Amino acid sequence: MFGACPWSAQSQKKPFLAILSLVVLITAGPADGLASEAESLEEAEARYAAGRFIEAASRYIEVGETATDRATLARCLIRLGDCWWRGDWWPPHATPENFDFSPDQYYALAIELGYSPYLVEVFEKWQTVYQAWWHGVSNFSAIPHATYAARRQAVLERIADHLKVHPGDEEALAQKAELERVPGIESGGPMGSTALNHMGTWWPELLRDTAD
Repeated sequence: MFGACPWSAQSQKKPFLAILSLVVLITAGPADGLASEAESLEEAEARYAAGRFIEAASRYIEVGETATDRATLARCLIRLGDCWWRGDWWPPHATPENFDFSPDQYYALAIELGYSPYLVEVFEKWQTVYQAWWHGVSNFSAIPHATYAARRQAVLERIADHLKVHPGDEEALAQKAELERVPGIESGGPMGSTALNHMGTWWPELLRDTAD
Protein backbone atom coordinates (compact mmCIF):
# COMPACT_ATOMS: atom_id res chain seq x y z
CA MET A 1 0.00 0.00 0.00
CA PHE A 2 0.99 3.64 -0.44
CA GLY A 3 -0.25 4.96 2.89
CA ALA A 4 -3.47 6.83 3.60
CA CYS A 5 -6.12 6.45 0.94
CA PRO A 6 -6.84 9.75 -0.83
CA TRP A 7 -10.49 8.84 -1.32
CA SER A 8 -11.34 8.00 2.30
CA ALA A 9 -14.02 9.86 4.23
CA GLN A 10 -11.35 11.63 6.29
CA SER A 11 -9.68 12.85 3.12
CA GLN A 12 -12.73 14.22 1.32
CA LYS A 13 -12.42 17.64 2.92
CA LYS A 14 -9.26 18.40 0.94
CA PRO A 15 -9.12 15.65 -1.73
CA PHE A 16 -6.50 17.26 -3.93
CA LEU A 17 -4.06 17.72 -1.04
CA ALA A 18 -4.80 14.21 0.21
CA ILE A 19 -4.03 12.63 -3.16
CA LEU A 20 -0.97 14.84 -3.56
CA SER A 21 0.34 13.67 -0.18
CA LEU A 22 -0.06 10.11 -1.41
CA VAL A 23 1.97 10.98 -4.51
CA VAL A 24 4.73 12.47 -2.37
CA LEU A 25 4.88 9.39 -0.15
CA ILE A 26 4.86 6.86 -2.97
CA THR A 27 7.79 4.47 -3.19
CA ALA A 28 8.73 2.14 -6.00
CA GLY A 29 9.49 -1.52 -5.51
CA PRO A 30 7.89 -4.95 -5.61
CA ALA A 31 5.19 -5.95 -3.17
CA ASP A 32 2.95 -8.91 -2.46
CA GLY A 33 -0.52 -9.23 -3.94
CA LEU A 34 0.26 -8.22 -7.53
CA ALA A 35 -1.82 -11.01 -9.06
CA SER A 36 -5.00 -10.11 -7.21
CA GLU A 37 -4.33 -6.43 -7.87
CA ALA A 38 -4.01 -7.13 -11.59
CA GLU A 39 -7.24 -9.10 -11.54
CA SER A 40 -9.05 -6.31 -9.70
CA LEU A 41 -7.78 -3.74 -12.17
CA GLU A 42 -8.87 -5.96 -15.06
CA GLU A 43 -12.36 -6.15 -13.53
CA ALA A 44 -12.49 -2.36 -13.23
CA GLU A 45 -11.39 -1.98 -16.84
CA ALA A 46 -14.14 -4.39 -17.95
CA ARG A 47 -16.75 -2.29 -16.15
CA TYR A 48 -15.37 0.84 -17.80
CA ALA A 49 -15.38 -0.76 -21.26
CA ALA A 50 -19.01 -1.77 -20.72
CA GLY A 51 -19.96 1.81 -19.94
CA ARG A 52 -20.71 1.07 -16.27
CA PHE A 53 -18.83 4.13 -15.10
CA ILE A 54 -20.23 4.43 -11.58
CA GLU A 55 -19.40 0.78 -10.86
CA ALA A 56 -16.01 1.16 -12.56
CA ALA A 57 -15.12 4.22 -10.48
CA SER A 58 -15.99 2.36 -7.30
CA ARG A 59 -13.65 -0.46 -8.28
CA TYR A 60 -10.82 1.88 -9.30
CA ILE A 61 -11.07 3.52 -5.89
CA GLU A 62 -10.82 0.12 -4.18
CA VAL A 63 -7.79 -0.83 -6.27
CA GLY A 64 -6.14 2.53 -5.70
CA GLU A 65 -6.51 2.20 -1.93
CA THR A 66 -4.25 -0.84 -1.91
CA ALA A 67 -2.14 -0.19 -5.01
CA THR A 68 1.28 -1.83 -4.86
CA ASP A 69 2.95 -0.16 -7.82
CA ARG A 70 3.07 3.25 -9.47
CA ALA A 71 1.59 2.13 -12.79
CA THR A 72 -1.51 0.70 -11.12
CA LEU A 73 -2.17 3.85 -9.15
CA ALA A 74 -1.59 5.96 -12.27
CA ARG A 75 -4.13 3.85 -14.15
CA CYS A 76 -6.70 4.28 -11.37
CA LEU A 77 -6.24 8.05 -11.35
CA ILE A 78 -6.55 8.25 -15.14
CA ARG A 79 -9.70 6.16 -15.15
CA LEU A 80 -11.30 8.16 -12.34
CA GLY A 81 -10.75 11.23 -14.49
CA ASP A 82 -12.29 9.36 -17.44
CA CYS A 83 -15.32 8.25 -15.40
CA TRP A 84 -15.92 11.80 -14.22
CA TRP A 85 -15.36 13.33 -17.64
CA ARG A 86 -17.77 10.86 -19.21
CA GLY A 87 -20.40 12.40 -16.95
CA ASP A 88 -21.87 9.29 -15.34
CA TRP A 89 -19.80 9.43 -12.14
CA TRP A 90 -19.37 12.50 -9.97
CA PRO A 91 -16.90 12.29 -7.07
CA PRO A 92 -18.58 12.87 -3.70
CA HIS A 93 -16.00 15.52 -2.83
CA ALA A 94 -16.67 17.54 -6.00
CA THR A 95 -19.27 19.91 -4.54
CA PRO A 96 -20.13 23.55 -5.30
CA GLU A 97 -18.16 24.43 -2.16
CA ASN A 98 -15.13 22.64 -3.60
CA PHE A 99 -15.36 23.68 -7.24
CA ASP A 100 -11.59 24.00 -7.56
CA PHE A 101 -11.34 20.20 -7.66
CA SER A 102 -11.77 19.25 -11.31
CA PRO A 103 -11.34 16.16 -13.51
CA ASP A 104 -8.10 17.42 -15.05
CA GLN A 105 -6.47 17.10 -11.61
CA TYR A 106 -6.78 13.31 -11.69
CA TYR A 107 -4.66 13.32 -14.85
CA ALA A 108 -2.21 15.85 -13.40
CA LEU A 109 -1.72 13.66 -10.34
CA ALA A 110 -1.09 10.62 -12.53
CA ILE A 111 1.73 12.62 -14.12
CA GLU A 112 3.08 13.70 -10.73
CA LEU A 113 3.51 10.06 -9.75
CA GLY A 114 6.48 9.81 -12.08
CA TYR A 115 7.18 7.40 -14.91
CA SER A 116 4.41 5.05 -16.02
CA PRO A 117 3.42 3.37 -19.30
CA TYR A 118 0.57 5.89 -19.65
CA LEU A 119 2.36 9.24 -19.90
CA VAL A 120 1.41 10.01 -23.50
CA GLU A 121 -2.22 9.12 -22.86
CA VAL A 122 -2.40 11.07 -19.62
CA PHE A 123 -0.75 14.17 -21.07
CA GLU A 124 -3.15 14.29 -24.00
CA LYS A 125 -6.15 13.71 -21.74
CA TRP A 126 -4.98 16.30 -19.23
CA GLN A 127 -4.46 18.90 -21.97
CA THR A 128 -7.87 18.21 -23.50
CA VAL A 129 -9.87 18.20 -20.27
CA TYR A 130 -8.02 21.22 -18.85
CA GLN A 131 -8.86 23.17 -22.01
CA ALA A 132 -12.51 22.13 -22.09
CA TRP A 133 -13.15 22.49 -18.33
CA TRP A 134 -11.43 25.82 -17.71
CA HIS A 135 -11.42 27.58 -21.09
CA GLY A 136 -13.86 25.94 -23.50
CA VAL A 137 -13.42 24.46 -26.96
CA SER A 138 -14.76 27.18 -29.26
CA ASN A 139 -12.58 29.03 -31.73
CA PHE A 140 -12.86 32.05 -29.45
CA SER A 141 -11.70 30.28 -26.29
CA ALA A 142 -8.41 31.26 -24.68
CA ILE A 143 -5.67 28.64 -25.10
CA PRO A 144 -2.92 28.67 -22.44
CA HIS A 145 -0.10 27.50 -24.71
CA ALA A 146 2.61 28.20 -22.14
CA THR A 147 0.84 26.00 -19.57
CA TYR A 148 0.64 23.11 -22.01
CA ALA A 149 4.24 23.50 -23.12
CA ALA A 150 5.45 23.50 -19.51
CA ARG A 151 3.48 20.35 -18.69
CA ARG A 152 4.75 18.58 -21.80
CA GLN A 153 8.31 19.46 -20.81
CA ALA A 154 7.71 18.17 -17.29
CA VAL A 155 6.49 14.84 -18.69
CA LEU A 156 9.49 14.61 -21.02
CA GLU A 157 11.76 15.19 -18.02
CA ARG A 158 10.10 12.34 -16.15
CA ILE A 159 10.78 10.07 -19.10
CA ALA A 160 14.37 11.32 -19.28
CA ASP A 161 14.89 10.57 -15.59
CA HIS A 162 13.55 7.05 -16.15
CA LEU A 163 15.88 6.56 -19.13
CA LYS A 164 18.90 7.53 -17.05
CA VAL A 165 18.25 4.43 -14.96
CA HIS A 166 16.85 2.26 -17.79
CA PRO A 167 18.57 3.55 -20.96
CA GLY A 168 17.43 0.66 -23.11
CA ASP A 169 13.72 0.83 -22.19
CA GLU A 170 12.04 0.70 -25.59
CA GLU A 171 8.65 1.59 -24.14
CA ALA A 172 10.04 4.77 -22.60
CA LEU A 173 11.86 5.70 -25.80
CA ALA A 174 8.66 5.19 -27.79
CA GLN A 175 6.70 7.31 -25.32
CA LYS A 176 9.27 10.10 -25.62
CA ALA A 177 9.05 10.10 -29.41
CA GLU A 178 5.26 9.98 -29.40
CA LEU A 179 4.90 12.70 -26.77
CA GLU A 180 7.05 15.04 -28.84
CA ARG A 181 4.61 14.52 -31.72
CA VAL A 182 1.37 15.04 -29.76
CA PRO A 183 -0.16 18.15 -31.31
CA GLY A 184 -1.01 21.12 -29.15
CA ILE A 185 -4.42 22.77 -29.05
CA GLU A 186 -5.10 25.41 -31.68
CA SER A 187 -8.14 27.39 -32.78
CA GLY A 188 -9.48 27.47 -36.34
CA GLY A 189 -11.27 24.14 -36.69
CA PRO A 190 -14.63 23.86 -38.48
CA MET A 191 -16.52 23.21 -35.22
CA GLY A 192 -14.13 24.71 -32.68
CA SER A 193 -10.58 24.28 -31.43
CA THR A 194 -8.55 21.14 -31.98
CA ALA A 195 -9.38 20.11 -28.41
CA LEU A 196 -12.38 18.53 -30.10
CA ASN A 197 -10.02 16.36 -32.17
CA HIS A 198 -8.32 15.11 -29.01
CA MET A 199 -11.70 14.53 -27.42
CA GLY A 200 -12.75 12.48 -30.41
CA THR A 201 -9.62 10.35 -30.06
CA TRP A 202 -10.21 9.40 -26.43
CA TRP A 203 -13.96 9.82 -25.93
CA PRO A 204 -15.65 9.66 -29.38
CA GLU A 205 -18.99 8.90 -27.72
CA LEU A 206 -19.00 12.40 -26.20
CA LEU A 207 -18.98 13.97 -29.65
CA ARG A 208 -21.63 11.53 -30.87
CA ASP A 209 -23.83 12.43 -27.89
CA THR A 210 -23.41 16.14 -28.69
CA ALA A 211 -24.25 15.58 -32.36
CA ASP A 212 -27.41 13.66 -31.41
